[in-house]
Amino acid sequence: MSPYEPITLERGPIRLEPVTMGHLDDLWVAAQDPDVWTWMVPEQPRSRDEMAARVEEMIELGASARQNSFAVLLEGRAVGSTRLFDWHELNQGIEIGFTWYGAEARGTLVNPTAKLLLLEHCFENCNMERVQLKTDALNARSRAAILKLGAQYEGVLRRLQKRHDGRIRDTAMYSILREEWPQVREGLEARLR
Repeated sequence: MSPYEPITLERGPIRLEPVTMGHLDDLWVAAQDPDVWTWMVPEQPRSRDEMAARVEEMIELGASARQNSFAVLLEGRAVGSTRLFDWHELNQGIEIGFTWYGAEARGTLVNPTAKLLLLEHCFENCNMERVQLKTDALNARSRAAILKLGAQYEGVLRRLQKRHDGRIRDTAMYSILREEWPQVREGLEARLR
């Protein structure tokens, strides 16, 4: 199975579904929290039209089978989004990223549930050998969250991405390998109980 095939993933009140323009209003509300954009490479959308353009881009990338963009729903409302991208078919590796949540979802079970669903899909449905995650090396909250998932720290790629404010960020890299997945899964399941 291609990781870019449209799929809906669900557990309890958390649902990941392919992003559509129907999610725009909820995503626009969630995007109003400026803390969301502190560490993101794109800047905070300044208008609903700008948010609509981003949603349209996610839809187009999905339609062209270059990414799989999900709206993350909590009890039926989109509270953020996440993506599968950078699939290396030969090596069976992929990245989970571009993840962001509005204030109401941060620090809750939304992120560990979403990551469990995505990792389960990657390893069990798509037969991945490696799933990687990355974040700004200065983003202590994100780095701690990635480690808490059970990912292994691999190091920092220096001056990897230019941010909207002109700073070129160093990027901290993490991964989970197929043989590590059962233990990672067990840890996530324990957190969600």
